[in-house]
Parts: sequence; structure tokens; C-alpha cells
Amino acid sequence: MGSEILARRCGTLNMVFEQKTIKQGRKLIDSLRAFERLSPEGRDILAESAIVQKIRLDQYLWQYGDSSEYFACIASGVIEISRPTPLGAENLMGIFGPGDFIGLSAFLKRTPFPGFSKAISPDTTVLKFYLRNQTQKSGTKYEEIMTWIREMFLLHEQILRDKIDILTAGSIENRILEFLLHLRRRFGVIEGRVKCTIPIAISKTQVAKIIDARTETVFRTLAAWKKMNLIDWETQKIIVPNFEFLELHVHKQLNKK
Repeated sequence: MGSEILARRCGTLNMVFEQKTIKQGRKLIDSLRAFERLSPEGRDILAESAIVQKIRLDQYLWQYGDSSEYFACIASGVIEISRPTPLGAENLMGIFGPGDFIGLSAFLKRTPFPGFSKAISPDTTVLKFYLRNQTQKSGTKYEEIMTWIREMFLLHEQILRDKIDILTAGSIENRILEFLLHLRRRFGVIEGRVKCTIPIAISKTQVAKIIDARTETVFRTLAAWKKMNLIDWETQKIIVPNFEFLELHVHKQLNKK
């Protein structure tokens, strides 16, 4: 990895705050949809192994090569996962928000984390689960935990595979649309008949990174969509008045080319 990135990593202090509070962990677990299929006993096991951690903007949950003694669930905020390239740059793998799990692959394979995990929104909170000992125990309640972990792993892998669909969607307009549809499936809240709000704090620069496009092109495209009332990009959320109209517009633009 390039010396510049190594120097930047080593010079960054992770001012994070961990809290081992079973009651707080259980409260967060009960509030997230990802845990709703677990029995009360299963949730208790998770709460007993959980550490609540708050991460400030641009600080790291883990860095490349750190030991994967835990996996995490995002309770609030947004985290980006990136991997170093042989030339010392970074390849953005995905953006994860409330209810998403990260680090499961490394945890299950018992390998170091293969990339960086950084908060890209203020006041990000995660639940870190130290379940290494529990995964080796027998009994119905522990079998439930392992089955649940495998299900969450498959969902996590699907999110990473979705990036391939985004990058191969063709034009910049189509890639942005595919990314928005991806966010709608994961986080979208339907209001009224057709209006969709995506309650995620993500910048247009970060969108450019995830779809592998020039920042200026993304800004220009989204500005044009805003003038047409096709999208409203706010600090803490994205509002799409009508996804069908947005898709029709993008398809018409493609047909003109």
C-alpha cells in the first residue's frame, strides 16, 4: 500500500467511545428490524456480547489488517467500506446504513479485516458483537444465533454484489439511477402514493466514488434532475417525488444517444 495512505492512517487518532452496557445494547437490538426474527433468548445472547461504540465523522471503526474479533451492526449513521489497491489508492466497496451488518466475512473466516471501515456521517453508532466463544457452543439458542448470522452474511454479500450491477449499468445517469434504486430497496420510506424518502446522509462526492464517475459529472446530472423536480438532495436525506418519472427520464435520455 502507498506510503502516503499508510502515513495518513497512522496519523489518524480514532477518538471513539465504547460502552459495555447490556441494557443499552438490548434496547438498540430491539429497535432494529434486522433482529426481529430472533427469540428473546437470542437477543439476550447478543446483548451480553455487545459493545456500543460511537464514531465521529471521518473516523475509523477498523483499519486494514485489524483483527476481526467482532462483527458490527450499524445502529445510526453511515459507514463506507473501502479496500486498498496495489497502487496505494482506495476502492470503495459499499456504503452501509442503519440495520446493515459489516465485518461478517472476516469474522466467520477468522481473517484480518481486508479493508477500511470509516464513518461518513456525524454521530454514527454501531453495535460490535464479540461472539467468538458463543459460536462454538452447542444448544438450541446458539444454533439459532449461527443460523441468524449466516442469513445476515448472505444479505451483506448481496449488498456487495449489487455494486457490480451499479458499475455495469452503463451511462452516468443510469448508474446514479441504479444506485438510488439500490438505496430505495434498503432504506426507502414511501410517503403518500409515490414519494420516496431515503433517510441516509450521503454526499454527492461519495456517490461519484461508489459509481466510479467524475464528481463534476455527478453534480451536473443531479443539478439538472433537481431543476426538473425529479430529486431533492438534502443533507440528511434524499427525496425522490416519483421514481417512475425519474426512470422514464433516464430511459428517454439514453434513447437520444
